[in-house]
Amino acid sequence: MATFKHTALKDNQRNFRVLEVYSGDGKELRANLTQHEVADRVPYEALSYAWGGDPDHTLKANEEPYIRIGTYYHRITWSLRGAIEVFRLPDRPRRLWIDQICIDQTKTDQGKLEKDGQLPLWARSTRMHSRR
Repeated sequence: MATFKHTALKDNQRNFRVLEVYSGDGKELRANLTQHEVADRVPYEALSYAWGGDPDHTLKANEEPYIRIGTYYHRITWSLRGAIEVFRLPDRPRRLWIDQICIDQTKTDQGKLEKDGQLPLWARSTRMHSRR
């Protein structure tokens, strides 16, 4: 299984990623991660989830939750998987800005720069959903 890695944003202050979750009702979550300029005013809904421990992890120790982005697999938390399953539409794609996926979470210089520049995007969404 090929692991997902973020491609660098063209500009950390002007560009952002949006996850387009494909329709479906099956077990596999599929999506595409696209890059946009803030000025384009692409509609999306923001979903923020608490990072860190995942209380459901001990219940499903034999499996790892993931979302397939293109041909790659991106590990996510069980709680985020459940949220995406709820928000996924059965008949059309849905654009979501999910901090856990759309911001590079690696401890690299690129990841640190993205975190600083991307969090204000929360306020630009067409609808916000949060669980803390």
